[in-house]
This record gives sequence, structure tokens and C-alpha cells, in this order.
Amino acid sequence: MKSMMMSALAALVMVPALCSARTEVRAVYGTVDEIAVDSETAVVKAADGKLYTVEVTRTCEVLGFEPEHQGVVKRALRGVTKGSDVVVYYTVAGTRQSALKIQKVGDKGLKATEGTVQAIDEGARTVAVKAKDGTVKTYKLTEHATKTAAKDTAHGVAAGAHVVVYSSEASGHAIAHFVRVL
Repeated sequence: MKSMMMSALAALVMVPALCSARTEVRAVYGTVDEIAVDSETAVVKAADGKLYTVEVTRTCEVLGFEPEHQGVVKRALRGVTKGSDVVVYYTVAGTRQSALKIQKVGDKGLKATEGTVQAIDEGARTVAVKAKDGTVKTYKLTEHATKTAAKDTAHGVAAGAHVVVYSSEASGHAIAHFVRVL
């Protein structure tokens, strides 16, 4: 009886650890293809045509849309419009994709800058990008951007890569929220 209780206790301790080990944060840039307010999901179509269906939970941040539409899940989704360009950070647990943050790109949202990576400083969490007009701008990477850039280094986020940086300004500093390899 005692060994059975110990086995059950060990299983209870291990299940959350196994579930959290399968959860990772990812990001995608795309266009909102569909909004399902009742099921609290959004479908984002990436540049390669792949569709991402993400659940929008109460903890999801929705940024760059009209303020009166942010907050409660259903109200937050009503602010998101079909055809909007967005960057979505989401977690994956099995087949479930849950949005952590949806940020609008464009008016009232993130600025998109296309260019070539000049340097990446992992210690300082910065990336320097030379824009098409020849100017070089250094961006401070957010925590999410640092993680996704580190994962994407194997896919071309390195010096010389052709990228789009999705950024905002805060306290006079350029903040990169997402770096997408073209």
C-alpha cells in the first residue's frame, strides 16, 4: 500500500514537469485570416501560407489595436480585425497553440524595418541592422525576441542575414520584438 502511494505521488510530481517540458514559446508574423470570438481563437496566415490557429486566453496581451477592445478575451478579439498584420507569440503543448501576445504591425503597432543583420550581441541582447537606406540601427531584443532569435540562428539569423525587424520605441531606445528571416 505504501509503495503504491509513493508511486502515485511520484506520478503526480512528474506529470507537470513532463507537460511543461513540452511547452515552448514560438513566434510568427502573418495576417489575421479569421477571428472566432465565440471559440476565442484567431487564425493567422504566415508568409509561407501556413495557417496557425491560436487560442486566446485571459492572460493574452493584445497590443496596437483600439484600447477599448483590449482586456477581456472576447473584447480583445473584437479589436483584432481580419487582414491585420500581426506578430503572435504562442506556446505549444501537444497540438494546442495558446497565444501569449498578439501585436499589431503598422498604424498604432509595431514598425517593420527590412534590412541586413550587421551584428548580434547575445550578451547585450542587441541586434544591429542596416536598412535599405544605408542607416544602421541597433535594437534591444525583448526576452521573447532573444529566445526566438536564438532558435532561429540555425535558420539564418546571423550577420549578413536579410531580415525584417518588428520594433517599437521606448525611452528613446529601439526595441525589437521579433526578427524574421526573409
